[in-house]
Amino acid sequence: MRYTDPQRTDVEAVLNLPFHDTLGVRIGGFVTDQNEGFVVNATTGNFMDAQRTSGGRLTAEARPVEGALFSLAWEYLDSETPGFDLGRNPALDPSPYVHANQNREEVVNIIENALTLRADFELDWADLSLRAARRERDGGRGRWRRRPLFGQLSHRCRRRSGCGVSRLRSRSIRNLRA
Repeated sequence: MRYTDPQRTDVEAVLNLPFHDTLGVRIGGFVTDQNEGFVVNATTGNFMDAQRTSGGRLTAEARPVEGALFSLAWEYLDSETPGFDLGRNPALDPSPYVHANQNREEVVNIIENALTLRADFELDWADLSLRAARRERDGGRGRWRRRPLFGQLSHRCRRRSGCGVSRLRSRSIRNLRA
């Protein structure tokens, strides 16, 4: 476990489980939590770069015969990270870590799953290797998950009337005035 400034905690763990001379499993995981950060929104006073990342990996490896290796690994990552624009405005920003004119404090939630299969064979005349992998990644907007992203239809939008960008903007402007 590691604690660093400003208000950041890191936890990592790995466990190796040998079941036999020819079979083993490794389980690993980590969590990184940064409650505050370095960048402050001058308008709201909120920290804009708070983030949390967690993940894990499970690997099974077998060596059934001399010269053969089979491995199967699954990885998971869940990252909640800042999704704001880091464009600086030196004329308005009082310091490098305080930003004025930030129009949003958005969080990007990235979820990733990966599966990897590996087979290696050492023969007298050659070394053969097989690698196969599948990765799925979702990089959606965390705090705005309930609102439709541009180009997507919401459950409140009808296909006949459409739900264009201008219509979304006019709705949000009306909601701000109310």
